[in-house]
Amino acid sequence: MKGAADLIVEDVQDDIYVAIDRASERIGRLLDRRLAQLREHAGVARRDRESLVVGDSD
Repeated sequence: MKGAADLIVEDVQDDIYVAIDRASERIGRLLDRRLAQLREHAGVARRDRESLVVGDSD
């Protein structure tokens, strides 16, 4: 994501495939949470802008 902080996940296992699988699951969940936060923040900003609209001028 452009301009966003790096997402870093580590996992140590005896089996490298298990470590990769677990790390990829964790990074997927982390990315889902980060995207949800960005969407919520965008929704709040949009609502704030909309609340600034006073109405029709007659």
